[in-house]
Amino acid sequence: MGYQVHQLIGVALGMLIVYRTNSSYDRFHEGRRQWGALINCSRNIVRFIRTMERETPIQQFGNLVTTFAFMMKNRLRGKVEMDEVVGLVSKRQLKFIEDAKNRPLAVSTLMTDWVAKHCHYCKKDMILYQSVEFYIQQFIDAQGALERIALTPVPFNYVVHVHQTLFYYLITLPFCMINDYGWFAVPSVMYIGFVLLGIEQSSIEMEDPFGNDKFDLPLDRICANIKDNMNFLAEVQQLDLIDDDLDNPASPSESTRPNLPAQVTELEFPMDSESIQRHDVI
Repeated sequence: MGYQVHQLIGVALGMLIVYRTNSSYDRFHEGRRQWGALINCSRNIVRFIRTMERETPIQQFGNLVTTFAFMMKNRLRGKVEMDEVVGLVSKRQLKFIEDAKNRPLAVSTLMTDWVAKHCHYCKKDMILYQSVEFYIQQFIDAQGALERIALTPVPFNYVVHVHQTLFYYLITLPFCMINDYGWFAVPSVMYIGFVLLGIEQSSIEMEDPFGNDKFDLPLDRICANIKDNMNFLAEVQQLDLIDDDLDNPASPSESTRPNLPAQVTELEFPMDSESIQRHDVI
């Protein structure tokens, strides 16, 4: 009778552990999906502005996009450092972001101000402006989704209940197996405990995908990737790579790589005294 009760408890315990593992993996997967959306959106918006505004340098806007990624990473990790964005924005912009309670939101505000001030085609065509604004909204949507994951922990009572149930299950398991397995019950219980505790620990590791552990999301590498993408698009802004002469294709022996700068330099943009809003830091 006791052995059968223990089996029923084991089934219920397995369902609890599987449910928690699935919930933790959903958080991990959703976090990676939102960061992937940030990467795609950063490429799309700067590529779109590059096509419209050939005469307006987009390095500053690309730096703002990169700054948003770094500020989002630091917000998720609970950090307040600004070292990674020094040199990407001006002193006034840096002070504006540093004083803001929600730094990614402050950067998105700067992005909107930059579009309003420097995108001349957007001022003439409301459809183009709405297209750019839609991409900026995607940044805000991704921020909200990431903050929801980071600020919504697994319910404490559920975690404690799973821990306590697993503990008492493993403690009493040898007494249910000793009559049938004898001394083989010892390694059997050790193996069962290894499996169940391993699954439980895996769910704990996946609950917070934004940390600095080895198997957390590689946010540093993701932010570096966004920065490289922005620098590349700024490099090729003035290049005209569309050839009208289709009768003269490149031969296999000729290099097809355009003559790009060997290294991207971060440009400094002097601040205008003209103020377009209450906080004019563009």
